[in-house]
Amino acid sequence: MKLSVIFILAIISLNFSVLRGASNNLEKHENILNINSIPSDSVELLQDVLNYYLAPFSEAMEADLLAMDEGVLLSLVDAYIAVGRFQMEHGNFSLAEQYLQKAYEISVLTDLARTRSVATSNLSTLNFLKGNYKLAFEFLQKHKAISDSLITVGYERSTLIMNMAQEFEKEREVAITRLENKRQILIYQRIGMIIIILALFIFIVLFLFLMRNYRQKKQAVRELKIHRNNLEDIVTTKTLQLILAKDMAEESSRLKSAFLANLSHEIRTPLNGIVGFLKFIDNYAISPVRRQEYIDIIKNCSKQLVKIIDDIIDISKIEAQQMDIYPIALQLNDMMKEIQTFIEIYTQTNNKKHVEIILDDSGFITPSLILGDSNRIKQIICNLLNNAVKFTQKGYVRFGYRLKKDENLLEFFVEDTGIGIQENQLENIFLPFRQTDTGNNRNYEGIGVGLSISRGLAQLMGGDMRVKSKIEEGSTFSFTIAYIPCE
Repeated sequence: MKLSVIFILAIISLNFSVLRGASNNLEKHENILNINSIPSDSVELLQDVLNYYLAPFSEAMEADLLAMDEGVLLSLVDAYIAVGRFQMEHGNFSLAEQYLQKAYEISVLTDLARTRSVATSNLSTLNFLKGNYKLAFEFLQKHKAISDSLITVGYERSTLIMNMAQEFEKEREVAITRLENKRQILIYQRIGMIIIILALFIFIVLFLFLMRNYRQKKQAVRELKIHRNNLEDIVTTKTLQLILAKDMAEESSRLKSAFLANLSHEIRTPLNGIVGFLKFIDNYAISPVRRQEYIDIIKNCSKQLVKIIDDIIDISKIEAQQMDIYPIALQLNDMMKEIQTFIEIYTQTNNKKHVEIILDDSGFITPSLILGDSNRIKQIICNLLNNAVKFTQKGYVRFGYRLKKDENLLEFFVEDTGIGIQENQLENIFLPFRQTDTGNNRNYEGIGVGLSISRGLAQLMGGDMRVKSKIEEGSTFSFTIAYIPCE
């Protein structure tokens, strides 16, 4: 029986929430629920369920009602009130009184003040409609008493809640004050720690700074003592350096003046030849043979002038590190024979018939196809051969090459029986614009850049140049380049 009632009441609480809202509105006496808004079939079903299961309401069910959950009891009482209201609106006063009375009794039994207030309000309305004004007034008085008690309880509860809130607020303010005090203490502690750390840091920095100054002063005193002890040596060294710098400046100035004078002479000579013989060519009275001789002289002067300009350009490129090497495949032995033929013609045209040109092929390699810049190799060999022929009055000029397998280099050499070079001049001759004879009455022409160009080209091709010489016995120039066989 108990389980059935609970089940039905659960259905009531789930499916008739509208009825509970209607009963709640009955607490306001001036607002009467419009029962017509509730479906009649739902009220009839609810009425049948209540009659079937709760008809045997008696003292035996009081214990079960007291054991029920308050929500279930509220749903049960709301159901009784809703059905009673429905019957009252339809004029069934006896059924309405029955359901409302049961709602009131359950409310009194279970001490449900709200539903008891609603039930008394509805019973007052019902008796008023029946004309039983005395009973209606009694229920109205009960309703008022219950409402006043509810208001009193609500006021006391609100007062209690407000007191509790005030106490909580006071405790919260005390707790906040304590926390704020603790926070202030922590802040002061942190500030104190920061001040201590900063003071310690400043002390350490100041100590290190003073130590550094002390060490610097100590080092300065030590260095000052050393400088005082070595002051004489320093003055002597500086004096020698100044003297050497002065000598180098004077030497540079002298070389510059000599080079400019030499260059002016070397350029003026072919230019004078070109200009002078051009005037002779304008003379129509000369014979064709003589005219051709003048033209040949002009050509030679032009070649000489072009050679000077080319040498100046080459030495400028080498010193500026702008000289490029263009290696190609070349037959080395054939090139050496071509150079021999050219030099033999050169000796014959320059009155050097007493100088024999010898090509030493004892060290030639076979096959002789290598990778190299043929123009630059020829330029170096021809420069050395021209110098050898120029400084040799009689005897021979021998040249050739050999392979240095251990170093993977090709070594070219030019040997002559000329006037030779003084030993203290052996390194200076490779410097630009340096000559063994720089006087105004020089016996040999040239601007003094041929050997410097040759050595620079040899170094660009992976080698170097050196010289061996003895006065009145002759000189031997040799240079090396990288050996790159061409397969």
